[in-house]
Amino acid sequence: LQRYSTFAQVGFYGIAFSLSGVLMSLPNSFASACGATLMVQRGRDPESMNGMVVTWLRFAALLVFPLTLGMAALSGPAIRLIYGVKFSPAIPVIALMSVLNIPRALMVPAQQLLVVLEKQGFIVRWMMVSATVTVVLDRLLIPRYASMGATWGNGIAQCVAAAGIWVYAAHGERLRLPWSALVRMAICALAMATVCYWLSRRLPTVPAALIGVPVGAVLYATLLRTFRSFRPEDQPRLMRLETQVPLALRPFYARSVQWLFA
Repeated sequence: LQRYSTFAQVGFYGIAFSLSGVLMSLPNSFASACGATLMVQRGRDPESMNGMVVTWLRFAALLVFPLTLGMAALSGPAIRLIYGVKFSPAIPVIALMSVLNIPRALMVPAQQLLVVLEKQGFIVRWMMVSATVTVVLDRLLIPRYASMGATWGNGIAQCVAAAGIWVYAAHGERLRLPWSALVRMAICALAMATVCYWLSRRLPTVPAALIGVPVGAVLYATLLRTFRSFRPEDQPRLMRLETQVPLALRPFYARSVQWLFA
């Protein structure tokens, strides 16, 4: 990017990359805990690993869809509030990168399953394919589209990587992917993002940023409940997370979980 475009474009891409890293910190923390549990489960009950990976995927999607699509919808107010109006050209970059982060974030359960099963050889080979796609697309797109071209190139390569790993894992381990739940969660997140984007276009920067996040969170939870996106066995799983919530907020968290399953 630095070779084929200006330093300003490098800066815009760097801002988008940094914000994406912050955005993915919560799913990454969740993935670390699940990965360790999967390793332990292989020794205790190998037959249950497939079900655990599918559940992991559903909960990862539960977090990733609203975070990425919400960030894309509110990228305008967020960039203007944090960095100022001069960095407005970075808005489409962060919006696009947020959406294209979805495949990479949802790839982790399948990737970790292959690691636990000691099938890293395929991961290495497929990542080499993905890296080749990245280099080719970056060379084609960056000279013309600068930071947007780099975002498209890396994002498409991530889609290739995620698709290959999930196809290999699902076919080899006979995983039954929860397509119905994933589609419902995606619809809820898209509807939430649409409302947040509408707010970002109608309100000034500060009100849009401050109002958009809580409105999006409440709307997403309401839509999840309406579309019955959870399974009955998910309620005790969510309740076990209560210990990670600050003490003062635990009653509110418990009531919220009960409301989701009512």
